[in-house]
Amino acid sequence: MNIIDMRGDFENFYDEAKVIGKWTAFKKYYEKYSELFDLIS
Repeated sequence: MNIIDMRGDFENFYDEAKVIGKWTAFKKYYEKYSELFDLIS
């Protein structure tokens, strides 16, 4: 099992959301961690 540090990417997501919109920023963030999010949902 690997530990994933997503804090830096979340900060980028937060900054991008201000510029490109929340939904577009979330889609980019989700795509990067889609394997993890798919396990959760």
